[in-house]
Amino acid sequence: MNRNRLLNFSFFILLIIYNFFFWKENLGLNIFLFSGMLVMIMKWAYPESFKSGPVRVTLIGTALSGIMVLYFGSAAAKFAHIVSLVLFAAFVHEKDMRSVFFALLHMIRHFLNVPGNFLRRREELLSNRPKAKFLFRIFRLSIIPILVSLVFCLIYSGANPVFGKYTTDLWSEINKLFENLFEKVSFVRILFLLFGSILISGIVFRAEVSVFLLQDLSFADKLERVKQIRRNKNAAISGITRSPIYPNSIPPFKSIALKNENRSGIILLCSVNILLLLENLLDAQYLWFGFQVPENFSLKAYVHEGTGLLILSILMSITILLYYFRKNQNFYPKNKALRILAYAWIAQNIVLSFSVFLRTYHYIDFHGLAYRRIGVDIFLLLTMIGLVTLYIKIRDIRSSYFLVRLNTWSVYAAIVFLGFVNWDAWIAKYNLNHWNKGEVDIDFYLQLSEKTLPIIYSNLDKVNAQIEAHKLNKVKWVRNLDFEKFKKRLDFRKSKFENQYNSHSWLSFNFSDYKAYKELKGSKLNSLPFSEELSSR
Repeated sequence: MNRNRLLNFSFFILLIIYNFFFWKENLGLNIFLFSGMLVMIMKWAYPESFKSGPVRVTLIGTALSGIMVLYFGSAAAKFAHIVSLVLFAAFVHEKDMRSVFFALLHMIRHFLNVPGNFLRRREELLSNRPKAKFLFRIFRLSIIPILVSLVFCLIYSGANPVFGKYTTDLWSEINKLFENLFEKVSFVRILFLLFGSILISGIVFRAEVSVFLLQDLSFADKLERVKQIRRNKNAAISGITRSPIYPNSIPPFKSIALKNENRSGIILLCSVNILLLLENLLDAQYLWFGFQVPENFSLKAYVHEGTGLLILSILMSITILLYYFRKNQNFYPKNKALRILAYAWIAQNIVLSFSVFLRTYHYIDFHGLAYRRIGVDIFLLLTMIGLVTLYIKIRDIRSSYFLVRLNTWSVYAAIVFLGFVNWDAWIAKYNLNHWNKGEVDIDFYLQLSEKTLPIIYSNLDKVNAQIEAHKLNKVKWVRNLDFEKFKKRLDFRKSKFENQYNSHSWLSFNFSDYKAYKELKGSKLNSLPFSEELSSR
């Protein structure tokens, strides 16, 4: 039996396992085991690819994020695991690929092409049966318009409640029809299996031709000078300059001379360096030393609006520097002044990034932790890495591809790192023990994952203190200012979590959910403050 037949057989076995592992289950032990099976099949099918550095890195990322899914079961860990698995598959399919960016594009295109490739292969098998081939071709041509129509149907349903009611009723009738035709098989189940088929096919089977691999290989890290052919007499008369790469083409526009462009860059970078220096000096005076929130001062507006604008300015700075250090401008012999100014601007933007980080730090110190505030800090870290790699690009005369490749790997590393922390538990513990009781977002406790329920129940006295402190504020910006109502909402979430946990099998297991469930069901809660009602449940 050849490799293709074995892969086809593996596909059907994996589809059966997928149906058993994931139908009406949460992601937990099931995805850890299923990913392990996929990795083993990939190792058998494409052994030559496992010598590649990107394959080994993404394999480690897949294994570590899978362990974190098993331990924490957090959304961050699940996302990191799925991204790692998809990237791993991309690099296994194309062992010469180097960039995370092109690898993701390759897999997106590959997943989208799976249904078409499947239909094309079925049509080839029916080549000796004209009538069957004709009917199958009609089906193949109709499937895309049907899917697009379904997408627009969902959009219109969301936009118009009346239209949504009719589509919901129609969906119910279709589902009933399938249930009558196929016992224990619903329309939703069929869609679930179709999704699994596309997912497994996209990972197990490699694309015949990878357009993005060719694009990835066409770029180099080291930038080379593009030499232009001097104009001949006829070209001089017509005003046309021929390119050595495209000798028969006419440039779309006449570029500015390197000398003039260098001067323009010097003037611009001098101006923005002076402006940024003033900004950094003001931030240093106001933020770095002895920062205090003034009375009647909106720290929220200061951080949200100011941080967004400053991050935008940093991204614009990177774009401008990429413009002035593109192609032959890097090789201009008299660009020393421009380089020094660029290094100064990069350094100042790193200082500005630190100041933005301090804004977020003061905001967290005053109001507590939240997802968005942590996200801003992670983004700032990636921005600083981007500025450092930009410095390396200018110094060593590297290409923009080099910049994209390094920074997309940095983004992937950050995604994997995020899966190593139980963010919900960290946020809950930090906010419950926050010194500024009256400024903590009490509503946010009810938005955290169920894994934090034991932490909140064991600190209900602190929640009550924060509610009472918030009542003294002139401006009340939280809804849950009644402790009894807050506790009822918390009890509802507890009951819902316990019912959901009992409805799932061992396949949905993760340690954090198991621990939370045992703590909620344990006798310890009966002795906690404000928990009299819990003991009767």
